[in-house]
Amino acid sequence: QGHNIMLKPLAFDSPNRRKASDANLAWGCSDSGDSTDLVWERSVMHELRAYKGHSTSHPLFQQMDSKFTRQALLQADASGEVAAARSMLRKAKHQLGPEHPLVKSTGAWLSEVEHCSRECRENLAACTLQTVPMAMSMIGRSLTRLVQSKHEMGRSIWDDPWLRRAREKHEAWGMHKQAFLGFGKKSLEGPDAYCAAWAELSMSSSEVRCWFGPVITNELSKLPGMGVRLAHALADPELEQRMDDAPEDLLQRVLAKIARISNLLGALSNRQLDQLLLSEGLDGRSATKVAAEFWDSTIFCSFLNVLASEVLAIDQGLQQQLEQNDPDDATAQVPSIKRVVTRLGQAFSVDASTICAWEAPDGGIQLRLFPLLGQPSAEQATEMLGGKAVAEPWHRGARCVRVFQVKLKPSRLLAEEIFDALSILPRARESARQARAAAEEATATSRAADEQAIAAERYAEESVVVRAAADQVVVDARKHVVETDREASKLAMSLEDNVDDKVEAAEKAYDAAKKARKRAEDDAVAVARREVESAEAREAAKIVAAQAEAQRASDEANAVKLESHASGLFERLEELLSKPLALVGGEGVSPKAEAELDQSLR
Repeated sequence: QGHNIMLKPLAFDSPNRRKASDANLAWGCSDSGDSTDLVWERSVMHELRAYKGHSTSHPLFQQMDSKFTRQALLQADASGEVAAARSMLRKAKHQLGPEHPLVKSTGAWLSEVEHCSRECRENLAACTLQTVPMAMSMIGRSLTRLVQSKHEMGRSIWDDPWLRRAREKHEAWGMHKQAFLGFGKKSLEGPDAYCAAWAELSMSSSEVRCWFGPVITNELSKLPGMGVRLAHALADPELEQRMDDAPEDLLQRVLAKIARISNLLGALSNRQLDQLLLSEGLDGRSATKVAAEFWDSTIFCSFLNVLASEVLAIDQGLQQQLEQNDPDDATAQVPSIKRVVTRLGQAFSVDASTICAWEAPDGGIQLRLFPLLGQPSAEQATEMLGGKAVAEPWHRGARCVRVFQVKLKPSRLLAEEIFDALSILPRARESARQARAAAEEATATSRAADEQAIAAERYAEESVVVRAAADQVVVDARKHVVETDREASKLAMSLEDNVDDKVEAAEKAYDAAKKARKRAEDDAVAVARREVESAEAREAAKIVAAQAEAQRASDEANAVKLESHASGLFERLEELLSKPLALVGGEGVSPKAEAELDQSLR
């Protein structure tokens, strides 16, 4: 056909043919299905590629390549894998033509996927307290239409962040619809009723917080004076009794309350937080100032914790990595936002329940860090995340700066003391516990050393008695030797008849007495050695007992000191938590300090 090329006959004994046939699995072929029909086409393409000059532009090669493209597009279309279909569609349009039925059908449902993704993005971005029901309804229709457009949809369709987010939120809407609609009713009853409902939600561990907390909280920033109303709602004495899973320990309960309020408020932007908590009303008081006058100091601490926080915007690559569903991971079956929170908690070595992360309207994930609660700062967190996050600067207005740095300074310093105590007290208690355990162990060691010293003293006294008895035995043995010697000498000089037998008996008695004396002397030496050793052991036991007693006294003093320190911290914490911080710290600031700050702001 006008090409100067000669194809080598494709004999079945051709090395290239055998190589291509043996490599069917490497080309993606299997022993069953339609792919086995393309073995000859693969061999042709293989021969053409191996031909001198790489004749991939040959019509026969293009024909074979078109068959493979059609086969791949058929498989992608049948499996519903969006990524594979999208990658093959452009090539198929070029080779098969845009009017090919397969190209048109695949392009139609891919367009439906993109259209549905766009609709979900627009509806999620426009969610407010009033528009959420309509947005969820439209998302449900879009997802239903998408699923019905294709009888089988592959898992990769949910790799689209907007489709995945919409599906998860729509599923959550089905479970928490009535609870969310309750907030809509409260908003119609007035600001006070809405703030009371928000305060009750802040104390709970409901899933509504995760899915619709940012939308519910965002309503607080729409009306002036909501911050003061919110502070009064949080000051309700019966509110803490409704706290779900409230820890019995005061320290843990305070931390949980501050973290829950802060996490729910943290979804607001920095500007909204300044407006809600630091803007002053007609009486010259802000919500944070009002909170400082409450007997429950945790409310002011929660406001301060949010105002001293830092915001990070998660990089898109890191977001995909955090949201990635690993089947072997314990978070495989949980929604993506919860998976992100869990993995961020692991990265920062903090409790995941204290992580404040939410899905931004533009599709990203934002994270609010609370350094006062022991979480890393934005700079530290960025380093921990490998530089894949960007800190959002907090541009606070001059009036808000004056309120925060000057008017709230006395209460703020006391609240920071509360946060220090909350951070230090667990370690102080643990140190005191370890010191008390060491003191008890030292007491047991000292008691055992005293018992050993008493036993050594008793053994030494017994050794003295045994030594005296051994010495007496030696004296008696020596006397007996002298007596037998004298008796033997007397008989040897006697002139009586048959005296030889008596002399022999006397000599035997003398020999026996000498042996007895030798044994007595040896026993006396051993007893004397035992007496010396027992005396040395007694002195050593006394030294060990004295050292053990000194260690016991030292450990006991250290335990008492650490227990006193922990007790003092706890008493100070109780004092700060049970009195208004404005009362403890004193009201107002000097006019000079305000004038200096005004001058620096200008």
